[in-house]
Amino acid sequence: MKSDRQRAITTADNWFSRYIRISDKDNQINGKDIYCKCYTTGKYYHIKTIQCGHYISRGHYSTRWDINNARPQGVYANKYKSGMPLEFESYLKAEIGQYALGNLKRKGSMPMKWNVVEIRAIAKEYRLLTREIERNLGVKIW
Repeated sequence: MKSDRQRAITTADNWFSRYIRISDKDNQINGKDIYCKCYTTGKYYHIKTIQCGHYISRGHYSTRWDINNARPQGVYANKYKSGMPLEFESYLKAEIGQYALGNLKRKGSMPMKWNVVEIRAIAKEYRLLTREIERNLGVKIW
């Protein structure tokens, strides 16, 4: 059975992933369907089938829920190609710049242990942001 902290992490991960996918600038909307562009391959996938890829592994809690660290990724790129880290880094560097990328790497190397209250607050923040975008788009995805 999962602990309260593990359940909070799962909820925060789910809402963060949804936010990363729905807020992406390259999304294409077709009626009530949204298609996301894979950050590393450029292919489009339905918003419910694409994943949230992380440049720095989710095991690094200091950057786990950092929007500079995550982008939509297809299952093939994220799972079977280990996130395509060289391509991810190249695109991220071009997008956010060398300075921000360096800061992200430094942040990712810092140990961090969130408590349950903090993790629940993260989940709530991304849930509210996701719901706001859904309302603005006139869709209900999750």
